[in-house]
Amino acid sequence: MSLAVQRITEMLLPEATDEQERDLLKYGCELCLYTMISTTGLILLGMLWGDLPGTVTMITVFYLLQSFGGGYHASSHIKCFSVMSVAVIIGIGLMRCRLSSLCLAILSSISALFLLLFPLALHPNKQHLVIEQDRLRKKSRLITAAILVAAIILKVSGSDHIFRAGCIAVFFSAISRFTGVWVYSRCQRR
Repeated sequence: MSLAVQRITEMLLPEATDEQERDLLKYGCELCLYTMISTTGLILLGMLWGDLPGTVTMITVFYLLQSFGGGYHASSHIKCFSVMSVAVIIGIGLMRCRLSSLCLAILSSISALFLLLFPLALHPNKQHLVIEQDRLRKKSRLITAAILVAAIILKVSGSDHIFRAGCIAVFFSAISRFTGVWVYSRCQRR
């Protein structure tokens, strides 16, 4: 992947002499490529397990909540993909268990409450964003609220499968956020 990132960087900034600018672009390209590859892998996994709509819903909800509020970040792309793959498989399994809608609504409501109470889990390498904490917390709470409204609309409109996938993704997002808050607070104490 590093060769592809190197070539993309050279195409986008052929004459760049600023090493910091080039490194930043490389990082962005790597992140973009990794996200596209891993998302495609997760979608293929969902197709193999026979639940493309549920998988796409889980990925979308999780990515939105993780992107705007943070959570646990694995130490490598492979570990991240592995954790997400396990989450997708467990999520599909939970949807097949046919937990009652009431049970899922309660589970996702408790999870959403946690996400609203702890709207931000900044990774130690994102400390430059500390000055933006208030704005980021508001944005995270808005995204969480919007997802809850969408879940209610889906349930009322009869899209039970997508509702279930969304509820499970909110639950997994809360687990990720809890883990991030816990791990990152331990890092700050050291």
